Amino acid sequence: MRTLTAMDIEVYPNATLIMFKRFETGELLTFEQFTDPESGQPILTIDIPALKKAILSSTLVTFNGIGYDMPIVLYAAIKKATVAEVYAANEIIVNNMKWWNFEKVYGVKINDPAIDHIDLMEVAPLKGGLKVYAGRMHSKWMQDLPIAPGSRITEEQLPMLREYCANDLDNTINLYKKLQV
Repeated sequence: MRTLTAMDIEVYPNATLIMFKRFETGELLTFEQFTDPESGQPILTIDIPALKKAILSSTLVTFNGIGYDMPIVLYAAIKKATVAEVYAANEIIVNNMKWWNFEKVYGVKINDPAIDHIDLMEVAPLKGGLKVYAGRMHSKWMQDLPIAPGSRITEEQLPMLREYCANDLDNTINLYKKLQV
């Protein structure tokens, strides 16, 4: 049986952060790859078998997962993409690349039947990003991205990025629950 799990991703030129939070237990699973911003040497690498297991054993709940999270996580997991390769694939946001074009360019299948995925952006009423919905739900904490997109981040900034991503996971879980009513 699959575990209901929220997923969110943050991508920088020298860092990829993929986080999961299990609905039932609150357990956080964190997958990171990080290279030193000055030397470019790898400091953290993603455990690809564990990432694949997390993807395949979960019902993934995302906000804009079809448009962003799924293409990026599958590219990182299936193609074993490096930090630089994942950041280059970030064109999905920068150039507004659609997921079906991403499939062709990067060779990953987004709607793979082996993956169970719910994209809340596709079913939530009205329009707005996750922060807008968090505000409408009177969430405890809303925060803009703490590190400017495109910045090279330091190892000392990683905890701040994890905290931000974990908050987005909480807001994703809260939105899912709200939509269940």
